Amino acid sequence: ARRELAQLFHSPLAYVFLLLMVFAAQFFHATTVFAMGQADMRVFFDTLPWVIAVFSALITMRSWAEERQDNTYEMLLTFPMRVRELVLGKWLAAFAFMAVALAGTFMVAISVFSLGHPDPGPVWAGYSGALLFAAMTTAAGVFFSSITRSQLLAALLSIVVGVLTLL
Repeated sequence: ARRELAQLFHSPLAYVFLLLMVFAAQFFHATTVFAMGQADMRVFFDTLPWVIAVFSALITMRSWAEERQDNTYEMLLTFPMRVRELVLGKWLAAFAFMAVALAGTFMVAISVFSLGHPDPGPVWAGYSGALLFAAMTTAAGVFFSSITRSQLLAALLSIVVGVLTLL
């Protein structure tokens, strides 16, 4: 997990993904606040699962598919680890990355709490649900990446599963 997470954060593309996810998650909230003049997190939590479904697929699409493309899959399997530990490590790294991205959206909650006095229970429940949904979609993404060589196909299958769970 440490190696995979370090590989994610050493890539400049990872920081672009983080910024894009935080921007996409906050965009509809910001437009609602300015259009209606009401600081409400309902729109934020309505659109957040859709953003998570797409971005978790983009994060996990390379986890196993890239190992196969780079021909490092066999070498990875020779490490003194069980296969389930390798899979758990890849999932844990992707989930930690998504958790960091979700932490980047705390500014929405901070701004709403600074403008009014909302009930903190639904806010914490919304973030807890978002973390659980991120855990599910990253698990689906790692699974689809493990059964195909194509990163694009893994991402598309993961997005489809994420969207179907939202419908």
